[in-house]
Amino acid sequence: MFPWNWFFTNENLSNDWMKQLNPADVEQFIQEMMKKTIPPNWHQTHPFSSQFEKQDPPSPEKETSPPSPPIPIEVFETFDYVFLRLRLKEEWLQHLKIHHTSQKAIIYNVPEMGERQEIVLPALVKRKGAKAEFQDGILEICFLRMEDWQISEIHLPNNKEESP
Repeated sequence: MFPWNWFFTNENLSNDWMKQLNPADVEQFIQEMMKKTIPPNWHQTHPFSSQFEKQDPPSPEKETSPPSPPIPIEVFETFDYVFLRLRLKEEWLQHLKIHHTSQKAIIYNVPEMGERQEIVLPALVKRKGAKAEFQDGILEICFLRMEDWQISEIHLPNNKEESP
């Protein structure tokens, strides 16, 4: 066994050393360590880290048009299927691409070329067997649900049996 009691004696826990600390020195030490560990452009790479932090003024970059709003998507599930319904213009079908994993669907090139929208599916779906049908301005995609019954037990060792 590790000698835990050796570290936590009354001699080691005395608060005399805390009385000798200067708060200004502690603050200076913390500021120096923060400057060493956090890069100066941290706010630019993590813009949503905190809503309460002071934000830097935006850098002048090339003007870009605001991104188009995502298309509205209805997602619902039944006992055997997961459905996606998208309201689309018929001319969008020429460039539309749809991919999916067992957990999400990815829609490309709608409403603009190069746009991408990910939809998290409410249940696991099978990789094969998905069907899509376009009718009256609505694209309906039907995925086959996959039941995930793969349960594994994690063995917890009994500490009483393993100790010498």
